[in-house]
Amino acid sequence: MRPSTVLGALQAACDEADYTSRSYSGRGMYGAKCLGVECDNVIEATVRIVLALTDIFNIKGQDMDLYSHCCAALERGLTDSMGRGIILYFPNVQMDETHNIDMESDDDE
Repeated sequence: MRPSTVLGALQAACDEADYTSRSYSGRGMYGAKCLGVECDNVIEATVRIVLALTDIFNIKGQDMDLYSHCCAALERGLTDSMGRGIILYFPNVQMDETHNIDMESDDDE
């Protein structure tokens, strides 16, 4: 099955890299939900997710614009400490109640 959204592609990459993705509301998000990934090592998690994304797009012949949007989302990731672990989250990949995403722009228009 081919992912058709940034959320779908990132969730597939997390699954492929053996991470569980979930919704998360980080600092300053005022209850808005975004994609989050629990991990112990942020660098390792990011690299594994990028490698999985690359495999998904190479194997399935995905649209490179979607791949670029996924990489941009990963580039803007933030972290929070959760006591025994870390959550890597992506405020620019917001989820609504139906788990659709909205790639927010950093442009001030």
